[in-house]
Amino acid sequence: MNRELVKGFRALKKAFVEGDIIRHIYRKNVKAGTIDKKGYLVSDELSFTSLSTFAEYHKNSVAGRPISTNGWKECEWKNKDTYWRPVYSKRSL
Repeated sequence: MNRELVKGFRALKKAFVEGDIIRHIYRKNVKAGTIDKKGYLVSDELSFTSLSTFAEYHKNSVAGRPISTNGWKECEWKNKDTYWRPVYSKRSL
């Protein structure tokens, strides 16, 4: 397995596979999405190409105002065989 961290590529399609689940927690509110077969993060019937865009969408919906964020630092991921882990601990495929 390649030991490069997500930080090195930051592309959903290179970091995750179909069925992986991503979640973001903000003010005790949880928003989750699933990686689809095209490599996009799908949540609330919206497709996201970036973890940061997903996290910003979540924060904006909770706070009611634009808040920029770094989804690669704030999101967590899991697949059917793992427990929740920080995205920054994810190794490349």
